[in-house]
Amino acid sequence: MGVSIWKFVLSVVGEIAIGAGVTLAVKSRKSA
Repeated sequence: MGVSIWKFVLSVVGEIAIGAGVTLAVKSRKSA
């Protein structure tokens, strides 16, 4: 049970990190 929870948390954090990275990349490209 604990392992599945950790996998779920890591997947959610990974998605948020990827989304934030893409957003920052797009903003930097537009401003540059």
